[in-house]
Amino acid sequence: MAVSQNPNSPYGTYEDGPVIPDILNSGSEISLGTIPKVEVVAQRLGRATGDDWRVRLRLGPQSEVLYAGADPGILSPLIETDGVIFPYTPTVQVNHRANYAKTDLVHSNYPAYFYSGSEISDIQINAKFTAQSTSEADYLQAVMHFFKCTTKMFYGQDGVKNGTPPPLVYLSGFGPDQFNEHSCVVNSFNYTLPDGVNYIRTSPGGSIPSAVARPKLVGYQTPLQRLFSIGTTKGAEQTYMGANTNLGNEESSYVPTVIELSLTLIPIVNRYKQSNEFSLEKYASGAGLRRGIW
Repeated sequence: MAVSQNPNSPYGTYEDGPVIPDILNSGSEISLGTIPKVEVVAQRLGRATGDDWRVRLRLGPQSEVLYAGADPGILSPLIETDGVIFPYTPTVQVNHRANYAKTDLVHSNYPAYFYSGSEISDIQINAKFTAQSTSEADYLQAVMHFFKCTTKMFYGQDGVKNGTPPPLVYLSGFGPDQFNEHSCVVNSFNYTLPDGVNYIRTSPGGSIPSAVARPKLVGYQTPLQRLFSIGTTKGAEQTYMGANTNLGNEESSYVPTVIELSLTLIPIVNRYKQSNEFSLEKYASGAGLRRGIW
């Protein structure tokens, strides 16, 4: 069968398109053209985003920690989406600054200003998340825990990773001329568990082992062990109606059906990229943005 090729594919690579018979001309065939293969760079671990311009925050493509590690535990829901996808359009505050040093001149009505350098200040993100099912509750719990983890270093019982700072994260969203795999670190993560909404249960235990099978860390005590170790006595008897009713699951957690999360990100541009890739002319044309330069 003869098939058409498209050497001008914007993806640079292509494969043969499917061929279907032409019902108007018996014996002849027409091609639907070339179906391009998405580049590995755009796939990000095999998960092509296509025209999905939602805001997302994720680890580097070669990362082997947190949800990309061997035992992601309650972070497992983030594997499918390769990081955090913000389901609702968040508020993103960006501040670019040019700094000038002020010099007071003698016998002059106006001071003089001398350029000293430029910077991009912290990125503020305020986002809303909701959970209306157990799977969405699992995802929300994973999102919140992931942001907590990105503010902590490897320490204690992490072995050879001890002393490693929190991982870089990459911000994308609103198209390639806005945020396109821009590198940053999480400076702070804030949230308030509201009291005026319902709470929904997560999966029992998630993908982490039960309390019995969970490996004990050095010096680790269960909540009851910590309680009894301080010499407390038994509290009030449970005499109210329904005390023996199982209202929950000890292996489950609860998340609100709606919550506001706040992130502060610090933009990161390493010295190599500043010296070897930055060009104001290319940045002005938009090429710098598409290369992830702030």
